[in-house]
Amino acid sequence: MSAKRIMGSAALLALAANLTVSTGTGTATAAAAAATAPKNFDFNGDGYNDMAVGLPQQAAPAGSANTGMVAVLYGGPNGFTGQKLLRPPTDCSVPTSSGSSSACNSWGEQLAAGDITKDGRTDLVAGSRWYSIVNSWSSAGVAQNRHYFTSSLYNGWENTGLLRVGQFDNQPGADIVKPMRAYYFSGDGMIGWYNGATAATYQALPPVANPTSASVVASASGDVNGDGKTELVYVNAGDTVDLDVMSPPHTSPLQNVVLASATPSSQNAPQKSSRLEMGDVNGDGNDDVVLVTPSLGSLQVWYGSPTGLATTPGFSTNQLTWLNTGSLGSDRGLSVGDVNGDGAADIAIGVAGATVSGKAGAGMVAVIPGSANGPVLTGTQYITQDSLGSTPAPTPPLVDPVGEQSKAGDGFGYNVSIIDVTGDGKGEVIVGTPGKNGNVGMLAVLRGSATGVSATNAQVVHPGGVGITSATRFGVFLLR
Repeated sequence: MSAKRIMGSAALLALAANLTVSTGTGTATAAAAAATAPKNFDFNGDGYNDMAVGLPQQAAPAGSANTGMVAVLYGGPNGFTGQKLLRPPTDCSVPTSSGSSSACNSWGEQLAAGDITKDGRTDLVAGSRWYSIVNSWSSAGVAQNRHYFTSSLYNGWENTGLLRVGQFDNQPGADIVKPMRAYYFSGDGMIGWYNGATAATYQALPPVANPTSASVVASASGDVNGDGKTELVYVNAGDTVDLDVMSPPHTSPLQNVVLASATPSSQNAPQKSSRLEMGDVNGDGNDDVVLVTPSLGSLQVWYGSPTGLATTPGFSTNQLTWLNTGSLGSDRGLSVGDVNGDGAADIAIGVAGATVSGKAGAGMVAVIPGSANGPVLTGTQYITQDSLGSTPAPTPPLVDPVGEQSKAGDGFGYNVSIIDVTGDGKGEVIVGTPGKNGNVGMLAVLRGSATGVSATNAQVVHPGGVGITSATRFGVFLLR
């Protein structure tokens, strides 16, 4: 699919096709670093970010299996200190053309946050395969079931974990957007709820030839040019695989630009295995597009700027050999955030299928520092349950970061999220380990520090410790 397939206004063209964008060689200033606001996941107003963990396979007390649950873990100066369990409503039916269908199927596999209610407070958006609930901010902890957004006939079964929230248009307030596998339409698309509307808006995406299932395999959102509006970036996969940017994602004609395109056999990103996130990697105040392709061992970064994105990545490497060996883990094992507090976001990559000390699938996380010049590969930290150091398998271990040990099938790094939980301006690396203890699961929380990831005061969260009994794969779905 040619990169000349460009639809939309000259403004979007300038956004995604600027040729004079900085390639990350400038010096980041404190003012520029502050221009991109850090993640705000504070659901109770105590000044500390919170974490939401989706448990779509949990049975609610009054429901059937797989109705779902969400655990909200409250942050504090010493890490997570409290929690609240959210369950879907008793009546989980939505209308369809042939009657009604359960909307609670796998609630919790979509997680995002933003000020949906326009009251200046951060709301938690938790979704199922059919609908989303906005759980509103409360001084007593996140309240539940305040606002409902149903997708009616639109099907999202294959598009798990891709819900995004942001101000995607000119009107203040956060909007909700997610890709949908549209069995009832001619192709895949984006469905969204804009400016508090309960009715969904559907926008068909440019078709790709022969998608194996849902064509959108990865998505991310951020502000690439500092105008206060959110851009949506996604990987659209079929016989060709495109990296696209949309702004906004619901207008007609479609405002869409292809940043990069590759066939499955080529050695250029993107690929169907690619993972996608956004964050300010070079600390200039504009969000950047980060693409990791495990099957190629590659990392690309398209830098944002006041005039938009360049048409080619400002940083590219295919030297991440630890990525493309053995099982590749999860498409959710990528997060971008500032771990060391220097104003440049770091890149955490989970390799859940990595063999550690001879234990297949024990898992590993690599954290690549950001800088004014972009990612610093020589500063990469490698984390397992047994070690934290500058090589994937230090012998002997430099430090043992958590009070757990690697076991086969743990899946450490299946999901990863960088959030400043302790309020010190340095992001914690939160690692989902859903295979732990026979697929019960756990979280590992490693503190951020001026020198990067630290093993000091690391925290381990088991589901039983937060009131979840009979947990299944705790850590698969994390807010990030």
